Amino acid sequence: SGEDAVSVVDLTLNQTVAKIATGKFPHGLRFSPDGKELYVANMKDGTVSVIAVSERKESARIEAGKKPVQVAVTPDGKTVYVSLHDENAIGVIDAGSRKMVTKVAVGKGPVQSFVAGKYLFVANQG
Repeated sequence: SGEDAVSVVDLTLNQTVAKIATGKFPHGLRFSPDGKELYVANMKDGTVSVIAVSERKESARIEAGKKPVQVAVTPDGKTVYVSLHDENAIGVIDAGSRKMVTKVAVGKGPVQSFVAGKYLFVANQG
């Protein structure tokens, strides 16, 4: 997080082979279902980085809100959810347009989130 980057580690060599620049203080991350993109919540600049995995570079940065902590992606890859800790909400991002479409109140201090079927599960830390 302190380097504002995501590390790529070769598991056979047990070493870092690349670092990909992100927004400030990257924290939670999740792959798209096809593995082509990686979504990263950047806690200190209120954004979500979209990493093009094959190119190993940030392809987009989405304005998210106050203190994004973790992301979750729907099985079809069309929607990305981001926990907004300091807004007590989950942001809903349209993956295609790379835009925040709405926010949903979820209680104090949302952190972890996970999509299962038609539900989004959220664990609050408040």
